[in-house]
Amino acid sequence: MLNCNRITFAALTDHDKNNNNNNNTYRHKDNTLIMATQAELISSVPQLLMSVVCAYVLYCIVDYLLMYHRMKTVSDKLTQFGPFHYLWGHLHLFSDTTENTMIVKKLVQETRTKIYCTWFTFLLPTFSICHPDTVRNIMKSSEPKPTKFIGSPYRFLLRWIGDGLLVSSGKKWERNRRLLTPAFHFDILKPYVTVYNQSADAFLENLAEMKETGKSFDITNLVTLATLDTMMKCALSFETNVQREGKNHPYVHAVKRLSQLLLQRVFTPWFHRDFFYYLSPSGREYAKLTDYVHDFADEIIKSRRLTLEKDPSRLNKRRLDFIDILLAARDSDGEGLSDKEIRSEVDTFLFAGHDTTASALSWIIYCLGRYQDDQEKVYKEVQEVVGDRTDIQWEDLSKFKYMTMMIKEIMRLYPPVPVISRRLTRPMDFDGTVIPENFTVDIMIIHSNCHPDIWPNPSEFNPERFSEDKAKNRDPYSYVPFSAGPRNCIGQNFAMNELKVFAARLVKRDILATAVNVLYFITSSSEIQPLVAWEQNEGDSAKAVALGIGVGFVVGWFMRGRWMRPGFKIQSGGNPNVQAQDGLVARETGEYKLIIVVRTDLKMGKGKVAAQCSHAAVHAAETLARKNPDQFMKWRSSGQPKVVVKTESEESLNELAIKARSLGLNASLIRDAGRTQIAPGSVTVLGVGPGPESLVNSVTGHLKLY
Repeated sequence: MLNCNRITFAALTDHDKNNNNNNNTYRHKDNTLIMATQAELISSVPQLLMSVVCAYVLYCIVDYLLMYHRMKTVSDKLTQFGPFHYLWGHLHLFSDTTENTMIVKKLVQETRTKIYCTWFTFLLPTFSICHPDTVRNIMKSSEPKPTKFIGSPYRFLLRWIGDGLLVSSGKKWERNRRLLTPAFHFDILKPYVTVYNQSADAFLENLAEMKETGKSFDITNLVTLATLDTMMKCALSFETNVQREGKNHPYVHAVKRLSQLLLQRVFTPWFHRDFFYYLSPSGREYAKLTDYVHDFADEIIKSRRLTLEKDPSRLNKRRLDFIDILLAARDSDGEGLSDKEIRSEVDTFLFAGHDTTASALSWIIYCLGRYQDDQEKVYKEVQEVVGDRTDIQWEDLSKFKYMTMMIKEIMRLYPPVPVISRRLTRPMDFDGTVIPENFTVDIMIIHSNCHPDIWPNPSEFNPERFSEDKAKNRDPYSYVPFSAGPRNCIGQNFAMNELKVFAARLVKRDILATAVNVLYFITSSSEIQPLVAWEQNEGDSAKAVALGIGVGFVVGWFMRGRWMRPGFKIQSGGNPNVQAQDGLVARETGEYKLIIVVRTDLKMGKGKVAAQCSHAAVHAAETLARKNPDQFMKWRSSGQPKVVVKTESEESLNELAIKARSLGLNASLIRDAGRTQIAPGSVTVLGVGPGPESLVNSVTGHLKLY
């Protein structure tokens, strides 16, 4: 038994050995097969990746072609911005902000279109709506801002203001809107009037100092500091005098610089991609400044939260700032806003509040100066309401009826935000044109506010449009300077109150005279800015602001000889007999200059003379730019020489005007509105030229300098 067992064991062992050998052979073959398969896979990786890339590119191309077909189908039904270029689309028609606005305004007035299409190259169209019938549906909705579109300014804002109320959407926007609405209740806004008056005090002091220099100055810089001062006091209880010392404060500098960098990025297409932008010096500066303003706000929020936890009675103080209100806000579940959410809303409040209000206030100052009769009405109204008081009180604001009408008319013509954008989350009908979902629609507030179907003589300045009788039956979506519907501007009452206080304080103290006849709208993207000449309204007259001498440079800057491009003509006025003499002017060579002749028998003050000279210079330059852009450019390129001389009477001014026109020169006679001691309709100054120096001298060479 033992031997058998051994033999069996031995046999089994031999069998097992044979099996093991066979298994090794198979295993070797399997390993060889596995190695071969791995090698094949590795060698095929590039081809696989290439296939994936090609498939993705093909998918993108097909997807874009389908989208392009949808865009083109919609576009073909619409009014076009202008002649379409096969490569550039409508980009070849674009120049500066002012001219683009003029082109669209002409388009809307001639075609009375409610929606039009603009192609940025042949690949990308933008759909723009400009009538209450097309604006209404989208404003009634809560469609989001286009934050995912590569070139959208809203996307560029995200790093700075985060997911604040301006750019958030969906449930978050709904929740935060409910939480923020109480911050702009009348009971909260009422104490802010004190802040408005404080900021107005500093603003008027700065104006007084600038007037003392006797030089022209850019008022928008002072206005921007004033509105930023107001916003920082109301949002952060920031006690530094921003209009004095604050301009050197790093936070104030950061906020202003961020606005500038944002604007630069919008108009630099290669910076639209984050990767390229943040590699550039501007991008790195933008990132550094956003980090700084975030850290600054975070410290204030954390400190204020601790203070409120220790002393909840702080919420009962007379004036709460924006941070106090946000810290106290609670939703239906008792949940408040996080520190990051509060920071985003504070940054949004500062950005959206100071820049747009500065634009509106700049235009209010400009229009008060340009429309003297309306300024007088506002002045009388303020005097009746306020009397001898300096500060404006909360109860006064509702009594400024004519001022409110004038501010509304100013914002109709020059809306602080001329265009806003929305992204469609569903197909939407615009007066019979259905635009598919995921498309961006631009709401052209500046053109909806001036559509000829709604507004008779839309370019005319007429505050009476907003009288109760005329406004009560008007479509509410025909005038939307603060947007409308659920996504309207949450701070519009705050802004209107601030504008009223500043306007009242200005007219109560100063007589405003416009120096430059500025066109269209001023925004953060505009190079056109109003300049103002001043006369003191109380006490002794301040030194005259010598704007009449320097205004030509400003006029030349914003006109830039671009008003006569093909396809956009402006009819010239003037004396019908001048045409025969144009050749005489054209044959003259040498420098061009402008002479302004002032009447001395009226005994006008220096401030009055400066204002009248400004009107003459503007009228003369505008006339020449319309009539003969080439001659205008000659005057500009020769340094825009201008000289002020004097004469004794209106009769001599008229004689000089007749002689100038007989030689083909422009003659700009300026008549006074009669607000001061001068009789209404009196001719005060005469502008001769701009024209060839020899011809101008033949008319005015015998006169002495003023």
